[in-house]
Amino acid sequence: MSGLPEQPTNQDAVLGGNSPAPIQAAVLGGLANVETRLNSTSLETKLDALRMCTRCGEQGFRHIIQALDDPLPRTQYEAYLLLRNRTETQIQQALGQHKFWQHFQRLDGLPMGHATMFANRKVEDFNSQLGVQDPIATAYALRIPRWSWETQEAIEDKFMELLIDPQTSQLEALVIGY
Repeated sequence: MSGLPEQPTNQDAVLGGNSPAPIQAAVLGGLANVETRLNSTSLETKLDALRMCTRCGEQGFRHIIQALDDPLPRTQYEAYLLLRNRTETQIQQALGQHKFWQHFQRLDGLPMGHATMFANRKVEDFNSQLGVQDPIATAYALRIPRWSWETQEAIEDKFMELLIDPQTSQLEALVIGY
């Protein structure tokens, strides 16, 4: 993995408008460019800079860890995606301290049928016979019929079946509803 240099190179662009930079202006490249772009008001610019941080070594990963607390949920989620498969102790500790409950998403008002995608994952009904096959890329759904008299017991039973599965602790998304 090639890192971004601390100093600008001949491949770097001058940040700013279309006018040439003044004689004594700084050309920002490498980590300085990434840090400037992380402060952008443009979401796409900020997300692109976060992705570039993965090539900036330890300092770049510090910026990604800081983005877990960004005011924008989309930035927090992108930071999480960039860090979730890393094994470094510092990154694992940061992920362990992050409050992921704030990323809950609610599906409301679907006109017909069920959601097929949730939290950027395909939705599948949980089948206790098959168990959890893909805890990362699949949002498992626990659903009960709306007309069920034993609604509470039915959802509790389905939830208990899910909890028994050895892959449950790896789940990243869960859909519960009628």
